[in-house]
Amino acid sequence: VYEDQQGDNGCIGVWRVSRALTDASLERVNEFPTYGVGPHEVLLMPDQGTLVIANGGIRTHPDFEREKLNIDSMQPSLSYINRETGTLLEQQYLPVEYHQASIRHMDINTSGQLAIAMQFEGEPFLRVPLLATHQRGEAIRLMLAPEQVQSQLEQYVGSIRYDESGRFLVASCPRANVLTFWDAESGEFLKQLRARDACGVSAYKDGFIYSAGTGQIRYYDLT
Repeated sequence: VYEDQQGDNGCIGVWRVSRALTDASLERVNEFPTYGVGPHEVLLMPDQGTLVIANGGIRTHPDFEREKLNIDSMQPSLSYINRETGTLLEQQYLPVEYHQASIRHMDINTSGQLAIAMQFEGEPFLRVPLLATHQRGEAIRLMLAPEQVQSQLEQYVGSIRYDESGRFLVASCPRANVLTFWDAESGEFLKQLRARDACGVSAYKDGFIYSAGTGQIRYYDLT
């Protein structure tokens, strides 16, 4: 995924990869719009025919390096498109009061439920959802931790993953130095774990592996 030179439209480049590991092993064969601004991640849905794109909503331009140009008018979205034709199948937006919550990272469980992680670009004193789940054909379901936890998350989630059962979620909050754990079925916050600069997370056995900027990789057992 990438933006065009104006930074207004997201695009997906489709490449053919040959088996020979040479300079000519990649061939550009197609391009589709992401139907939004600032695409950040794309995943293949369990049906193997649909792509889902996290459009973060943040407009940039090559003349202004990494400056964010449209914070007041952001429109983050999820776009589901046909992987063969690029046809838009479904699009979901956040409620207008949370339009500055940039959708960044995602994960999918085997039932097709999508988990999304966000970073908020609005006023630092606001308490806003940073996580959500989505099932095709329904509205985005936002998730909030209890106030004493939510207020410490620094309005930023780094990564999100389902466990191997697809029932539970972990969301890393490296700025707050915590991992948060959730019931994906009910949307309920379960607990948190102090973890300095932890960001990368992955399902493993009955829990999760997580990595930290301190150079450590650790395992956390949910049971």
